[in-house]
Amino acid sequence: MCSEELPDKLLFNSLDDFRIGINSIPVALQGTSVDIYCFTLMNNHFHFLIGGAQREVLKFFARFKTRLGRMLTKGPSQLEGVRPYLVEVTSGEMFRTEVAYILRNCLKAGISNPYTYPWNTCRLYFRDRIFDAKPENLEGKTEREIRAMLSISRRMPAKYVTSNGFILPESYVNVKEVERIFGTSVNFFMKLRDWKVEQDSAEAEKRGTGTMYDDVTLLAKLDLEFKRYGVSGFGDMDEQLRRIFARILRNKYGSNLKQVCRLTGLDTETARRVIGLR
Repeated sequence: MCSEELPDKLLFNSLDDFRIGINSIPVALQGTSVDIYCFTLMNNHFHFLIGGAQREVLKFFARFKTRLGRMLTKGPSQLEGVRPYLVEVTSGEMFRTEVAYILRNCLKAGISNPYTYPWNTCRLYFRDRIFDAKPENLEGKTEREIRAMLSISRRMPAKYVTSNGFILPESYVNVKEVERIFGTSVNFFMKLRDWKVEQDSAEAEKRGTGTMYDDVTLLAKLDLEFKRYGVSGFGDMDEQLRRIFARILRNKYGSNLKQVCRLTGLDTETARRVIGLR
C-alpha cells in the first residue's frame, strides 16, 4: 500500500511531523486485523507492505490518514491529495522485491542509505541485537504519562517499547515473517543492493494485476507529473526530459517498452537502454 506523491507540498515538514507519522502507525493499527512487514515514510508520500484483507488494509489507511490530518502542523487540508494505491503481492519473490523496493526509497531519492534512514524499518531485520536502542516498556505507565511522552491519548499494548518519544517499530512490525521469507541476512542484503529492484517491482505489480494503464488513463495520471516539470505534455519535452519520463513510466506506472516508446517518442533502442531492459 502506498500513497501517491504530493506534487506541490510536503506531507512531513519537520522532525516533529515525522515523529507524529511514526507514532500514528501503531495507533492506526489498533482494532485492525493486519500485519505490517515493513514501511518507509518519505517527505511527500509513504509505503507499507501489509498482510490482511483489503477492507482491513483500507481501514488502517483511513485511521492513519485521519490521525495525521488531526496531528500534523498544517491541518487536514494538507492530506487532501493523499489516497491509497494497493497492489496484491502474489509470491515469495514478489514479497522480497517489494520489501527491498520500499526500503530503498530513501536511497533512490538520494537522501540516505536505508540502514541509517530513521523513518523506515530496515534496521529491524537480521540485526542480532546490533542496533539495540535503549527501550522503555509501556507496562505500568499511566495514560497521562503515555500522553506526555508520545502525544498519544489512548492506551497502547503494554508490550510496546519506546525510545526518545517514539514507539519503536519492532513493537508491532512482523520482523520474523520477513526474515523467514528472505531466509538469510545475505539474501536480504543482496536484494537491498540490487539496482534493478524498482524495475522488478514494476514488472511484478503489472503481472500481479494482469493489467496496465491504457494511454488515456495514464496521460490523466501524468498530468501532475507534467505540471511538476513545467511542461504541458510529451510534445513539450526535450530529449533529456523524455528519458526522465521514460523511467517514470516504467518504474512508477509499470509501462511496457511499447507504451514507453509510443508516449515518449523515443526509439526502441534508446528507450530499452533508458529503462534498463537488456
